[in-house]
Amino acid sequence: MPIGVAALAGGDLVVGGAAVLDRVAMFAASARSEVVGELFKVTDEPIVEALVGTARSGRDVRLLRDPEFAGTEFQSSNRLAEAGVSFLDSLPLPAKVHSKSITVDGEQSLITTAAWIGESRGRFDLGVQLAGTPARLLRDLTLGSGNLRRTREVASELATAARRGVDTRVASRKIAADESAILDAADVAHGVIPMENAPFHANVAIFDDRAYVGTAHFTNRALGLSSQRSSREIGVVIDRPDQVRELRALVLDRMSRVNWSVADSAS
Repeated sequence: MPIGVAALAGGDLVVGGAAVLDRVAMFAASARSEVVGELFKVTDEPIVEALVGTARSGRDVRLLRDPEFAGTEFQSSNRLAEAGVSFLDSLPLPAKVHSKSITVDGEQSLITTAAWIGESRGRFDLGVQLAGTPARLLRDLTLGSGNLRRTREVASELATAARRGVDTRVASRKIAADESAILDAADVAHGVIPMENAPFHANVAIFDDRAYVGTAHFTNRALGLSSQRSSREIGVVIDRPDQVRELRALVLDRMSRVNWSVADSAS
């Protein structure tokens, strides 16, 4: 089953796992009429509290969650259900919901690389806030009335860019063996980011004057190239120069700690 990815125009940038989760909670608490979200799972206490409070106040709260975790988070799921939160478990989906987003009143959205769990507060994650038409599009996607599209084979595209002479570097917590072999063959510098301090959980790509922030990891399953459970993912394309510069600085800082497999290409 192909991966589902929505690419949207980017807005305000939120940096850091704790800041991202605090923004999710703030969004949930600020709703006047409706909250629509999609998530891997939710156990972060401030977010659960905000969703419970919003639902109990009579506002419509609907969440699309990963079916694998639908029956395992008894405490938070029961609290949310008892407060009146509706779970959209019956929508036709890929086998895994790995996208993370919240849309409030059809006007403001936040896409996050952070899972809505307490552990994310100590990770390096990102969030992108959207408004207006992109927010309404995201709401429709969550509720099943929008269109998702299949991603291309990312490692092969990166290798092709490198062969054209583009400075191409890949740093990740983990790179699958198949992708690593493709990158090796094209002399693409790639390596693993050390996980000390705030573990790197964000998924970011910088392309000249544009950037991509999304939920898909650099693995066969996440990219829809595996026979395992494929994933529903979401991402944002950012073209604001100040945000692209900020993201480039953040990524390059992390990359400075990588032990590159192709040293000459990373120099």
